Amino acid sequence: MQSGGRLPKGTKASQEQINAQVYSRGHYGSGWADDDGDCQNTRHEVLAERSTTPVQYKDESECIVVFGRWISPFTNEVIQDARQLDADHIVPLSWSWQRGADKWSDQKREKFANDPSNVLIVESSLNSSKSDKGPDLWLPPKGRCGYTARFTRIVLKYQLQPNPAEYEKIKNILERCKG
Repeated sequence: MQSGGRLPKGTKASQEQINAQVYSRGHYGSGWADDDGDCQNTRHEVLAERSTTPVQYKDESECIVVFGRWISPFTNEVIQDARQLDADHIVPLSWSWQRGADKWSDQKREKFANDPSNVLIVESSLNSSKSDKGPDLWLPPKGRCGYTARFTRIVLKYQLQPNPAEYEKIKNILERCKG
């Protein structure tokens, strides 16, 4: 496409070509999925599974977790109110899009977005500050080595392609963690 978003006269872009160029959360499904049909989406299943005490639900349907006890991997703080927490994609969706996920099927992107191994329960404020950055640009206050190692495992699992500068910075972080 030329600057200004216009195609040369007589040229038409397919919807697939347009979609391949622009990241959208919608490329990863319509939000947190409920793959097993139990009314709990991925966020609430991860909240329930990772609470260190039995969780409390909004109502008897047991779909929405409201209280529990979570220890933030980013700060080691104990949090009991689920509203203060986000389900954070360790490898952000936008980051993955720019490193190969734009070529995946819709099903693979939705699987990636709902893969519990790519989700951490963390403070909403830290998830916001992280945004769509990788470990080369953002690290949590605590647990940096574990976070970077887990990020790397997800990248390898899904065969994403960090650029050379990102790769070097991540490699250096992991090397410092060994020492």
